[in-house]
Amino acid sequence: MRTGLFGGTFNPVHNGHIAAMKAFCEAAKLDRLIIMPTGTPPHKRFEREVSDADRLEMLAAGTLGEVSDYEMKKEGKSYTVETLEYLKSVYPNDDFFLYMGSDMLLGFETCWKRTEDIMKMCSIVALSRTGDDIEKLKAYAE
Repeated sequence: MRTGLFGGTFNPVHNGHIAAMKAFCEAAKLDRLIIMPTGTPPHKRFEREVSDADRLEMLAAGTLGEVSDYEMKKEGKSYTVETLEYLKSVYPNDDFFLYMGSDMLLGFETCWKRTEDIMKMCSIVALSRTGDDIEKLKAYAE
C-alpha cells in the first residue's frame, strides 16, 4: 500500500493545508494518507492558538485522510524519523511517502534529525508553496 505522511502544526487548519493534501495524494498516487498534527515541533517555537482536541477535530472534519494523535501524545519533541519508525512498525509492508513543503526540503540536511534514516524509510515528495522556487528544488533534489 502507498501511504503518505502529512504532518504539521495545523494551528489552525486552513485551505492551503487541504489543497496541499490533495496535491500530495495525486502526485504520489497514495492509497492512504495519514495526517499527523505535531506535538512539540523541533524546528520552531509553537504557541498553540488552537487546542490539541480542536486541531484533531478540525482535521477529522475537513481533510482527506486518517488523523493520528501519535505525536500529540508523545512526550518531548516530535521528530519525523521517530514517527516514521512507529508507522513502519504499524504498517510494515507499506511504501511510505513524506510530504514536505519546499521550505522544509531546502533545509532538510541541516535542520532535520537522522535524514539518512528518513530517506531509507520513505520517498520524499516536495511541493512548491509559491512556485518561484522550482529550480532550487530541482537542484537540491539532484
